[in-house]
Amino acid sequence: MTLGLYTMLPPTDAARAAVRRMNPDAMLLLDNALPWAAELPDVYTIFRCYGLFPDNLTLPTTPDECFARGIEKGMALAYLVKFSGVKAVVGLNERHPANQYDAERIGAFEAGVASVVVPRGLDFVAFNWSVGYSHADRVAWAWAELRRRCIALYLDMEGIILGYHGYTKTGQDAGVDWMENRPEIFYCAEFNLQGIPWPEWGLTECGYDNGVQDANGWRHNIGEAADAAYLRRLPSLTPRAKFRCIFAWRCTDDWAAKGFEVEGAALVEQAITETNAEVTPMPETWDRSAIWASYQSRLSVFPAFEKYLAYHPELGGWIDAAEYDVGGIRLRGAAGGLVWARIGDWGNVRHATYLAQLPLAP
Repeated sequence: MTLGLYTMLPPTDAARAAVRRMNPDAMLLLDNALPWAAELPDVYTIFRCYGLFPDNLTLPTTPDECFARGIEKGMALAYLVKFSGVKAVVGLNERHPANQYDAERIGAFEAGVASVVVPRGLDFVAFNWSVGYSHADRVAWAWAELRRRCIALYLDMEGIILGYHGYTKTGQDAGVDWMENRPEIFYCAEFNLQGIPWPEWGLTECGYDNGVQDANGWRHNIGEAADAAYLRRLPSLTPRAKFRCIFAWRCTDDWAAKGFEVEGAALVEQAITETNAEVTPMPETWDRSAIWASYQSRLSVFPAFEKYLAYHPELGGWIDAAEYDVGGIRLRGAAGGLVWARIGDWGNVRHATYLAQLPLAP
């Protein structure tokens, strides 16, 4: 993978053209940017839910309570992205453990999220520590707790990725071992010492960041040409990262004012475009009407089926986690029969005892 984008805003025609031009292989989407996922089926899209279910929430006291709270967030994420086309989701963001017990609480919360989303076919990007966090032992303790709980649930650890914010503060190569590539240099060594297998990892945020201040982005510090040159080097500086999402393309006004906005920066966008040139090009156009119709057709079935089941307790609970399409009909298996509706006709849900009772097209 090469250079991806972190975006906070929904698609526009100009933005669609820019994405086709820059050809990112990954995109991290904040709440309002979720519609991008349906339009980018071949891009590794990652969803970070900030507003609807905050990722800076206060965690409960014990690891078991944190695990239960993580399940709640996992359910919210699974519901929000159910028909969106998103490939991965994020749990916590920059929650840095103060000690070993705190690390175990954080690991338990993330395991709770993973226990819901991974069985649903989503990757889970855990932890997402910021570049300044250097306590590798606590990182390893948190991951060990996550891993212990997930293995106990027979979850596939290959679907769980360590997230990290790898920024530069200089735009030069000198700080790479300390900043962008810290997981490989520091965290990995600690994992080896504790006997923990090293996972896949990716940069959920990267680029230039001069620290927490009013003007800390590349626009106010190193300038467009230097930032473009730096981004061209970034893949070679982090060769084993699964993805690199540049913060931020199409960001909100508060982040733009701090100097992070990439949209419209010709040299930066050109650097991304040329760096991504060897990735399979995006299509010249998208059939947006077909994509939207497909998205809408799937969006409305879930609450319709759930409402129907609530009014028919004789059907018991669901036995299938997914819906199935056959002969113009969508159905889902319950203990007492098949709940079904013609695709798009979600106001007319019914049930049948067995498949042959459905009015299937010949």
